[in-house]
Amino acid sequence: MLTPYECFLYAQELADRLNKDVDLIDLNQAPTVFQAQIFATGIVMDMKNENALNVKRMLAYRLYAKLNEEHA
Repeated sequence: MLTPYECFLYAQELADRLNKDVDLIDLNQAPTVFQAQIFATGIVMDMKNENALNVKRMLAYRLYAKLNEEHA
C-alpha cells in the first residue's frame, strides 16, 4: 500500500514517462460514484488479486445502482 505522497510521486513519474496526465486512485478511499466511474472508464495498472478486484467492482456497481434508485 502506497502512502498518499508515494502515490503522488508515482503518478508524477508515470505522467512524465507517458507524457500524459495520470491519476492514481486508492479505490478503498474513493466515494461510490467515483469508484463506479473508475471501473467504467479507468485502466487497472496493478492487481495483486483478480478475485478481490472483481468483488470490489461488483460492490461498487451495486452500491452505485442503489444510490441511483434512492435518488429516483
